[in-house]
Amino acid sequence: MRSAPKVVLSLTSVVLLLSVCTRGGSSTQSSSALSYASSTAIYTKGVLVTANIPSSSGGAVTLYSINPALPAGLSLSSSTGIISGTPTAVTAASSYTVTASNLSGSTTATLTITVIDAPPAQTLPNLGQQITPLAPQDSRFEPMNPDLPDNPAWLAGQAVTTVVSPDGKTLLVLTSGYNRVYNTDSAGFKWPDSKEYVFIYDISKHTPVKRQVVQVPNTYNGIVFDPSGKAFYMSGGMGDFPFDKAGDNVHIVALGADGTWVEQPGTEPEPKQVKHGNQVIADRLCRLPCEVVDFTAGQDCDEGQS
Repeated sequence: MRSAPKVVLSLTSVVLLLSVCTRGGSSTQSSSALSYASSTAIYTKGVLVTANIPSSSGGAVTLYSINPALPAGLSLSSSTGIISGTPTAVTAASSYTVTASNLSGSTTATLTITVIDAPPAQTLPNLGQQITPLAPQDSRFEPMNPDLPDNPAWLAGQAVTTVVSPDGKTLLVLTSGYNRVYNTDSAGFKWPDSKEYVFIYDISKHTPVKRQVVQVPNTYNGIVFDPSGKAFYMSGGMGDFPFDKAGDNVHIVALGADGTWVEQPGTEPEPKQVKHGNQVIADRLCRLPCEVVDFTAGQDCDEGQS
């Protein structure tokens, strides 16, 4: 009768085996500092989203997961962490936690995602046609109503220049041309209403909201934000006040403590006197959209050039 074979391990062998296992388990560094290209995203139903790509530090991520589940039509790749897809249902703003993990640990990032409904197509005035499907998503016509107290239905035209504030939250639209209002008895213009305008929109959300309209007697195309974002400058045009400057005025409009934009009294300085540190509005007439020019860098500007 044969006896069963016996396996004999010395104490030294056991210690070596345990040591190897211990060293192998600690060789992977935990992932950390997970973030996404867009931590707050607003998507439109039926429109392919721009892939939202993660980044992290530390050890390589081996698995991504998310909780709760993404809005219908969107997905998270478990291997790359990329969020992609085309949302199929309107979803209120919600928070989603993405977890990136490997053998040594995990890290998380929180995303806020909203899915809005696609706006209905707008009809072109007097034509019975709609905006082409090739127009940018969410495009719409914005009636330029300057809210004249005695003529509330009157609409301005000739929007020539737009500029966005340094923080990206405010849009200015400048008109220039022939925004003249006639008297009802056809006796010439109604001069108090015959102005040019700066329409001020809040664009901090996905839909622009008109907040204010600033009047100016006449303009060319020039308008620019101060680098602080707390003021903007616009050029005057022929017929602007005071008349002795032949339209060379630069109007300064500043943001008040109450959130209202107000033209500063007596602010028709000679061009190249509007400064912010070493930066000056250079164009004498600002016929083209103005830029802030740094003269310490040797820049200059000829007449009719911004």
